[in-house]
Amino acid sequence: MFSYMLIGSIGIAMAILLHKAKKGKLPIEDKKIKKLKEKLKEAEKLERIQKFNEVLGIQEEMEEEIAQIKDQFAESERISIDYSLKQCHIQIALKYREQNLLEKSEKHFLKALQYYPEDTSGLYHLAQIQLLLGKKKSFVSTMLKLITIDPGNMTCYRKLGDFYRDENMPDRSVKIYEKAMENSDHDSMVETEMLERICNLNFLDPSDKTVYILKLLKLYEKNKNIKKAVSLIEHSLSTNPDNISLKSRYGFFKYELGEIDTSQKIMEEIDIKGNNIYAKFCLGKIMYQKGDIDKALGKFKEILCIINSWEDERDRNKKAYLLRSWGIDGKDDITLNSEMNDIRHQSLMTAGNIYLQRGFIDETKDSFAKVINLGGKGINKDFIQSVENLVERLKKAGDTDLSVWQRNLVKLGGASIKKRIKSTYNEFWSRFELEETKENIIGEGGMAVVYKGREKATGRLVAIKKMHDSLCRSQQIVSFFHKEVSALEAIARPYPHPNIVEILGSGFEEDKFVFAMEYIDGESLRDKIQKGTVSNIGDIFSVITQICQALDRVHNNEKQIVHRDLKPENILITDDWAVKLTDFGICRVSSMSSSSRRNYQRTKSFVGTSYYSAPEQYPNPHDGKLPPIDHRADIYSLGCIIYELLTLQPPFIHDDPGIVGLMHQRRATGKADIQELFVPSQKNPYRIEELGMDERISARFDEIVMKCLEPEPMDRYSNVLELASDLKELSISLSQQEEADIFTAPW
Repeated sequence: MFSYMLIGSIGIAMAILLHKAKKGKLPIEDKKIKKLKEKLKEAEKLERIQKFNEVLGIQEEMEEEIAQIKDQFAESERISIDYSLKQCHIQIALKYREQNLLEKSEKHFLKALQYYPEDTSGLYHLAQIQLLLGKKKSFVSTMLKLITIDPGNMTCYRKLGDFYRDENMPDRSVKIYEKAMENSDHDSMVETEMLERICNLNFLDPSDKTVYILKLLKLYEKNKNIKKAVSLIEHSLSTNPDNISLKSRYGFFKYELGEIDTSQKIMEEIDIKGNNIYAKFCLGKIMYQKGDIDKALGKFKEILCIINSWEDERDRNKKAYLLRSWGIDGKDDITLNSEMNDIRHQSLMTAGNIYLQRGFIDETKDSFAKVINLGGKGINKDFIQSVENLVERLKKAGDTDLSVWQRNLVKLGGASIKKRIKSTYNEFWSRFELEETKENIIGEGGMAVVYKGREKATGRLVAIKKMHDSLCRSQQIVSFFHKEVSALEAIARPYPHPNIVEILGSGFEEDKFVFAMEYIDGESLRDKIQKGTVSNIGDIFSVITQICQALDRVHNNEKQIVHRDLKPENILITDDWAVKLTDFGICRVSSMSSSSRRNYQRTKSFVGTSYYSAPEQYPNPHDGKLPPIDHRADIYSLGCIIYELLTLQPPFIHDDPGIVGLMHQRRATGKADIQELFVPSQKNPYRIEELGMDERISARFDEIVMKCLEPEPMDRYSNVLELASDLKELSISLSQQEEADIFTAPW
């Protein structure tokens, strides 16, 4: 097989040459043609009797002779010849490697790469040869070139990282493995593998290694691989027995495995030595489980005091130091890391349950209220059940706060929440009222009217969305209303989000559909843009960050919803600049089955607003089907909104919305743009100057916006929290710039 490929690789070039010579299109002497023919026949004869070394010699001679006359060919023919000659060298190089003639093999790989410098297969083979030859610098250079050409090639990261490990350069190995995780789009399997490789390295400073062990433990815990986590800690403690962070995790995982007594012994030993939160938390849970609830309450109180002292500290470095001293690998001085947040939630909930058992109602209400104010994943079914128990106690005692806690229970999604949200048309109107007058109309669209109404029991204002009577029998329009209610209901579980309009109830019959939402006293972002009241860069940062927080809930709720119609009209802003995201009528559920999604894509055409819609929201021009759509379509739409906030214009403008859609779509196909897309600072430099951004800040803002507006979804931010993080860094840079300006001389 190899000999056939060897002859064939040079044979293609010979075939082209002989064909053109035969037609008189090449001024080549008959003697040269005859000589090349004879060499080819000789090579074929030698390969039949398996004299491959002689064949290699003839191949090299023919390749050099053909290369000398290839300039007389047309460009397309030269490309074919170059490819053939490259293949010729590759085959020769592989044969020499097989014979362990490594210098000759390297020579031919280098020749092959002269024709195609970015041939990844050739580069990888070359790197292996260079390593075998002991040419370490050349090997590293070739591998780095490979990674640059193909950032997703994990084999290259493994090979180069292992090389640095064998050369006793752990710091460089770590950088390579970290780069692999970064370029894998943070794939869980890749992250686990690379962290395992890092944890097997020999670090000069054991504390450096502990950071990566803790990261790996988090992944093991996330993947429910507790036994593997325990094994890793036991191995690490064998060489570093005094590491409190690892010991506390060890005790925690032992508790997770049900080894309660072992866990208690470990944690008591750690607790004596200092304020380790993991130790106190585990001890509190163990004591509560064993029925010693007074001691358990004491531990949870200690934890909450520690956390309060952390929150009161204003110095960023001291906050980070406190977290490390308490055994938590936290870094952020604004957002609680997941461990701290989880521990605080569970401590407050368990303390509240103990207070409830002891009959201390005020203390119970205080603990549960703090949990509700914190929000987050700590609010689960168990907590909702605890609140229901509290409500029952308040009913029996005739407590004046009963109505407050009943409303809290409804917001949390307690036992009565589904019945209160989903009801019949008549039941809905038993709870809400409105006057269908022009004065009460908040907004009106093609499908529905939104009125200002009132909730009878509380008297508070609400927004009631009522479908036009003429559309009530349209199955497609009704489905939009069902989607909006279902989406708002899913997003509101287990508790409403402060940046998303809250649904309060709905009513449905065969030909009637209505639902109520919280009333937002404010304006849409479109109103503010048109009035010119978005004139402060701080307000822009605030609005975008709040939208990111809202979209994070939308994208990560149980149904993985995609809004699909994000635009300034659907972003409401209160007088104190609180953002409320609304209008989920055309949202999409990402978690639907693949078959349902294919059917959805076959039957649905474009929906959304063309000025803010991602390229993948438009049907494929070839088959009319919609490409796959996920949460990154909303990131593109948010990019369009940020673009407009910075320039006062959306990215593309045209009287015909269809043309605008085409402008977005053509960017994704690589065709010439109908209209060039300028970065924000070039589109409206006067606006950028008005917002007080210097060249460095505006250039960074350009990068952020254009990353959101990448035509390919995979090139955009992978989630809105990454975007929010970049905006936060930019906001800090801007504030530092403003502080510096105070001390800058006016001259």
